[in-house]
Amino acid sequence: MNKNKIETRKAIKREEVENWLKRNEKMINKHAFDRKIAAPVGTIQKYVRYDKTINQKRIDLLHRAIKSFGKMK
Repeated sequence: MNKNKIETRKAIKREEVENWLKRNEKMINKHAFDRKIAAPVGTIQKYVRYDKTINQKRIDLLHRAIKSFGKMK
């Protein structure tokens, strides 16, 4: 696969996850997501509250977890 296509897919995936987290921050258990993706405690909260970036590996895991809910487009 072309490197540009891979980077574009990663950017789209990141945007979907970040938008979903921002839209649903009041309804989700952030610590449960941290546990689900085996991330350090507070990773999701730091993104939502302080706009700290989430690394791509965790974005991929979050994307998979969110899609399993069937709520992402």
